[in-house]
Amino acid sequence: MLLAVWALSGVSCRPREVLSLRQMEDVLVDLHTADGVIYAADIMYGHEDALKKYYEMVLEKHGLTQAQFDSSLVWYTNNP
Repeated sequence: MLLAVWALSGVSCRPREVLSLRQMEDVLVDLHTADGVIYAADIMYGHEDALKKYYEMVLEKHGLTQAQFDSSLVWYTNNP
C-alpha cells in the first residue's frame, strides 16, 4: 500500500514552470471559445491568421508565452 501511495504522489508532482491544472483549464476554455467564435463567424477555413491572432490574445490575457503554454500542454499530455 505504501508503494502505491509513493508511486501516485510522484505522478502528481508537476514542474514549477508548468501551469497549474486550474490555469490550464482556464486557458483551454478560452482557446476553445476562440475556436468557436472563428467557426461561428464562418471564417475557420483560409483564415489561419485570424485564429492565430485570437490564440495570441488568449495567451496574452493569461500572461503566457507560446513556449510556456506548449511546455504545459506537453506535460499534461504525458501526465493526464
